[in-house]
Amino acid sequence: MDCNSIQIFQVIVNLLHNSIDAISKLNDRWIKYDVGSDEGFVIIKVVDSGNGIDEELVEKIFHSFFTTKQSSKGTGLGLFISKQIAEEHFGDLQYYKGENTTFILRIPAA
Repeated sequence: MDCNSIQIFQVIVNLLHNSIDAISKLNDRWIKYDVGSDEGFVIIKVVDSGNGIDEELVEKIFHSFFTTKQSSKGTGLGLFISKQIAEEHFGDLQYYKGENTTFILRIPAA
């Protein structure tokens, strides 16, 4: 299957926008990304200086219309659609609990 680069770009932009929103009020603001490969997959990791997502919210973040943002800032569809795009490409989008907020996108390598 060929990758739809516009859709993958949409996922990455959504992750970056979420990171920007999440760290906007922190004193220490940074976003890092890493691109690599593992067992036939391209791995794109987006990490920001946030302290992660509250555990009681983690299981909800990929549900449609779930958001922690003000209604003027988000619809709750970004992560839901991003995960769907990843799965349509036979990949996955996951939240990783670590020292900082981390999302990992895995899509098959061409």
